[in-house]
This record gives sequence, C-alpha cells and structure tokens, in this order.
Amino acid sequence: MAKFTKIQLVEEISLYETIESKAEAGRILDHIKSIIKRELLAGNDVALGQDFGEFYVTTQAARSGEVNGVPYTSPAKQVVKFSVSAPLKTLVAGN
Repeated sequence: MAKFTKIQLVEEISLYETIESKAEAGRILDHIKSIIKRELLAGNDVALGQDFGEFYVTTQAARSGEVNGVPYTSPAKQVVKFSVSAPLKTLVAGN
C-alpha cells in the first residue's frame, strides 16, 4: 500500500483554481494543521464533516505488565484518536 504524502497533498491543493502556488497551498495546509493542534490542546474535538471524521483527545489508562519476565508500568496519558465517519468507512469498504 502506498503512502499519500504531505507533498502530494500540497500539489493537489495547489490545483484548486484560487490557490496561486504550491507554496501557498503548503502554507494553507500548515495553517490547518496548526488549528487542529491548537484546538486539541484546548480540549476541543475537531470535526471535519459528517462525510470524513473527527479528531479527539482521550485518556489512555495506566497499564502494567511483564515483558520477557521484566515487570513494567506505563502511566495514564492523553492520546489523540480519529473517529472515521460511517460514510467514509462505507466508501473505503467499496459498498
């Protein structure tokens, strides 16, 4: 499976008729990413439409266990998750 990179995304954005260059498209993408980061840090979910999905922050519980006979503990921490919308799941599944 191939990876669609930021460079490729910037190229696609730059094809939009009101975007004047790849540099401008890159700045727009970077700005969108900074907005998403800012809102997640503020404790807000970021919904990208009913046809795409939503970023949110949740707490991952503390864990403990054993690896090769050595006990370990992992403290609780905040993690970012993405919930894919039902329409996007259906689209990707080919239904």
